[in-house]
Amino acid sequence: KYLRYAMSDEEMIKAVEEELGKETADTVLPAFLAKFPDKKPLDILQYDARSAFRKAVKDICARRVADNCAPTYQYLFTPTFGINEGSMPQHNSDISFWFHNTDKVPSNDFGDGTSVLEASMSGRLLAFAHTGIPDKDGLIHWPSQSSELKPTLVFDQNERVEYSIDDDFLPELMKCSDYR
Repeated sequence: KYLRYAMSDEEMIKAVEEELGKETADTVLPAFLAKFPDKKPLDILQYDARSAFRKAVKDICARRVADNCAPTYQYLFTPTFGINEGSMPQHNSDISFWFHNTDKVPSNDFGDGTSVLEASMSGRLLAFAHTGIPDKDGLIHWPSQSSELKPTLVFDQNERVEYSIDDDFLPELMKCSDYR
């Protein structure tokens, strides 16, 4: 619907305001861009489309921590792909990265970083299957959830751990989501 590469940031902000309403856009966009500085304003619309899934993941993690289950790990998969005007990934786009077969899904290619991210994610999956902890030598530590800390490993062009990454904008985004 929108041409991400052809639009200026101002045009993207206007499009977001049209989709979410000016008040919501004014609230969520600064928080979103602060947490995802490599993204464009338009990317909040794809985040919105996944917000119900995101809320469900956060709720499940919180419940597992409250029930004192086995360690629980939370992640977000957010690389910008070359297809669809540089879109954020759709639901399930991460599967080829976990199973080390991105070569079978050309639309998941985002350049040189694809193989690096694929090696990290598939290595973490194997480590988790072997030890119950998704850490691999040479990679940043992926902390588990606790009642005090809510770490999320962000798989993007560069990996990073963020705490309570979308707590300050997801509830507002959920109010206007079609996917509630």
